[in-house]
Amino acid sequence: MEKLGEFIDYICRRLTCIVYLIVVILGVLQVGSRYLFNYPIIWVDELSKYLFIWLIFLGVALASKRKAHFVADFFVVMFPKKMQAYLDVVARILSLVFLGVCVWITPNLMKITQNSISATVGIPLSYVYAGMLVGFFLTLLVEIIDFHRVYFAKPRQGSHGSEKSC
Repeated sequence: MEKLGEFIDYICRRLTCIVYLIVVILGVLQVGSRYLFNYPIIWVDELSKYLFIWLIFLGVALASKRKAHFVADFFVVMFPKKMQAYLDVVARILSLVFLGVCVWITPNLMKITQNSISATVGIPLSYVYAGMLVGFFLTLLVEIIDFHRVYFAKPRQGSHGSEKSC
């Protein structure tokens, strides 16, 4: 399971870097064409927005892998340690259910929008929503792997209880 988590992290990092690089190149291209040639490239803005959607959902999976999401635990820390452990399990299960529902619903959204074509880029909007599906799916996998690691995996010999840094 740990190898799958590392592979997901690797894929997310690479895809995020590639998409971000494309957004930067598009931005430079847009600024250059607008200010140097007085000719804006209309489709660049729309494509950049769509690529940012992909970046956001890939970033959700990356942040989930690194436990970098904001956690509001103000009330949880008021409970005894044993109750906090139960609340952690409940929160993790609710998160898995939410992500599972999102993975289940997003293909329907993609199907609904498959005939809707973007105004300037000319691609089906289902390609944009595919970023949501990929992000939700990768985040679900990351959370399942973490749930398994925390509650079912045996500690490795020589690890002394320390977690590997991402």
